[in-house]
Amino acid sequence: MSRHFKLLGAALVTATLAACGGGSGGGGGGGSQPVANQDPQGLWNGTSTSGYTIGALVLENGEFWSIFSRNGLAYGVDYGTGTVSGTNISGNIQEFYIPTNQVYSGSLTATFSPKATMQVNTSYSNGNTTSTALAYNTSYDTPASLAQATGTYTGNYYTGAPVNISISSNGVVSGISNTCNIGGNVTPRPTGKNVYNVSLTFSGSNCEPGVGTATGVGILSTSNGSTYLYTAGLNSTKTNGFFWIGKKQ
Repeated sequence: MSRHFKLLGAALVTATLAACGGGSGGGGGGGSQPVANQDPQGLWNGTSTSGYTIGALVLENGEFWSIFSRNGLAYGVDYGTGTVSGTNISGNIQEFYIPTNQVYSGSLTATFSPKATMQVNTSYSNGNTTSTALAYNTSYDTPASLAQATGTYTGNYYTGAPVNISISSNGVVSGISNTCNIGGNVTPRPTGKNVYNVSLTFSGSNCEPGVGTATGVGILSTSNGSTYLYTAGLNSTKTNGFFWIGKKQ
């Protein structure tokens, strides 16, 4: 089955972490108490040892997405599942490598300080390994709103094909890329954080990410006076997806 992992724009965040709550047990004599499980939730940014710019998003339900880019172009997305123990994370991930449409399995370990720093180490089935130091991005704590998202965004697929998408005041998405039609919706995630739930359906011909519906997340970010919408999502079987950044006009 062919896989299409093309960028709908140029460059965002991936792995899923099943973060556990809880605390140290009581009782007992003079032994040290276990560290209470901490919350890795947040938006994180950094640079990997392989030279990629990393954007990572850990959601309140444990999901973790990460996009790696270089010189303004996204090269891939990671997504997977894991567990939290104290301030340590371990899990399995999938990497969607956009230029060659290949998918690699992998594993992840990390240590973190909540809302401060995170050190992530990954290894993949193709033999690649990488280490990334991430810093917490406080923009995660600014609530998302449809008023902020409303507008028109332009960008390009990884192949260079232009993409234009508009978001209405009630979150309806409409757009086009050459002969591919794009529809769907964007809604603020009900957590009071800077995250949107995104669902896009692609129809017509020459759709770079393939035809069908993919769901995922979006984040608004401001840089040098411009606003950008970062999105990433997968289909229901997690075998296809869209990864995109659009600049607000």
